[in-house]
Amino acid sequence: PHWPLGAYILCYVQRVIGHRFDDIAPGNTIARVGCPVLIAHGEADETVPVSEAREIYAARRSELVELLLIPGSHDNYGDIGQQMAAVCDFLQRSFGLDDARTQPAKPATTCASKK
Repeated sequence: PHWPLGAYILCYVQRVIGHRFDDIAPGNTIARVGCPVLIAHGEADETVPVSEAREIYAARRSELVELLLIPGSHDNYGDIGQQMAAVCDFLQRSFGLDDARTQPAKPATTCASKK
């Protein structure tokens, strides 16, 4: 009873955004990405299976794409400090940034402050 309405909604959304979901799905687009990408996924995620992250990673064509498997589930990441360290390391390697964990934040520059 639910699928006819669900199918209609999916078709409507695809028409509104101008793309088929299959055409913009990460597994189908990752091979065309030319910038650093970190795929972070919980190993025990029951909402989105970890196999989907592995499939996206397997479809990559660039060494700029990395897979980080995190112990935990969809919303339970365990040691968040360790996970953030892994993300900071990825950013540092990918973009040559200073170590964000030890450097003080720089004040934001706004258009108003430039006048």
